[in-house]
Amino acid sequence: MCRDCAEDVQESFFLHVAPVDVNDLPEHRKQYNFDNLDFRFNDRGGRWFRSAEQCVALRELPDYDFTAIRTGQFLGNEDGSYIHLWVGEIRFDE
Repeated sequence: MCRDCAEDVQESFFLHVAPVDVNDLPEHRKQYNFDNLDFRFNDRGGRWFRSAEQCVALRELPDYDFTAIRTGQFLGNEDGSYIHLWVGEIRFDE
């Protein structure tokens, strides 16, 4: 039996995409060298799927070549800082 994913998706997710060419980024993101596609799980369709006892979220990626995708979940602190609960990265330039 699959376990309930409700606890796993309560906190916000971050999704950062680093382009091959920084000029592909929106103007307001160029200074950071990555696109910020953060999301709340329920805001991205409000549905989750159980597959092989894992929860899955779908997020459309930008239409440009990228060198890396970094993702994870975070908690925001009252002072504006963040605590990362987990982080994963895939690099395409190595």
